[in-house]
Amino acid sequence: MNKPYFVWDAELYSVGDATIDQQHQRLLTVMNHLYVLIRQQGGITNIAGTAAMMQELIQFIIEHFSYEEQRLQESTYPLDSLARHRAEHNGFVAKVQGFEQRLQDADPTVLDDMLPYLYGDWLIQHICGTDMAYRDYLRPADAALVPDQPA
Repeated sequence: MNKPYFVWDAELYSVGDATIDQQHQRLLTVMNHLYVLIRQQGGITNIAGTAAMMQELIQFIIEHFSYEEQRLQESTYPLDSLARHRAEHNGFVAKVQGFEQRLQDADPTVLDDMLPYLYGDWLIQHICGTDMAYRDYLRPADAALVPDQPA
């Protein structure tokens, strides 16, 4: 892959949790590979490659969302906010699964919808918006073990 479509920028995308940040970086990598596959390597004419990449994306986002939700549940993040966050995750998974089906059906318009959704709705709106709302609620696991130090 030449130049990635999106590059991780910790200043913009970091939520302050190393594991979640690593997962977000991996998701960006998968999305960039999907972009290259679709735009430069045959797209919907390469059904097997695209299907495999979509399966990898879907499996990983399910694992990522599960981990993220567990971390939020263990934190002081408000339960009503967690419920909304979880609903957003569920909607995202359903939308990506819909894109996968459209790719399998060789829908020629799917690319015009999928890539802006992945980079706009997921990357920009979800990570930079929704996920940033929980940033202050997460502390490294070992931080809770260290008593407050006098200033």
